[in-house]
Amino acid sequence: MLDASAFVAAFSPSEVHHAGARALYLALPGDVRVHVPCLFRLEVLSAFARRGSSAEILDALDLIVSGPRFQPAALDAALLDCAAEVARRARLRA
Repeated sequence: MLDASAFVAAFSPSEVHHAGARALYLALPGDVRVHVPCLFRLEVLSAFARRGSSAEILDALDLIVSGPRFQPAALDAALLDCAAEVARRARLRA
């Protein structure tokens, strides 16, 4: 499952983890469908909007993240528990 913060870092050279996130994203075969949290599209678009991205960039990103490559997964209790544990261990932002 790909988190929005990893996607944002992959496309944001100013992010601390840009190189690693970009390498991870580029290593994914083009035909692989990537599971993402159901809020992925909202989180990606709001992250780039907060950075002042143009309407054209936001439109392009929206096409990418709402396309067939990214498969949203509903957040149930088990998935939230798993995500909370990863966030605690890795000290991630929500």
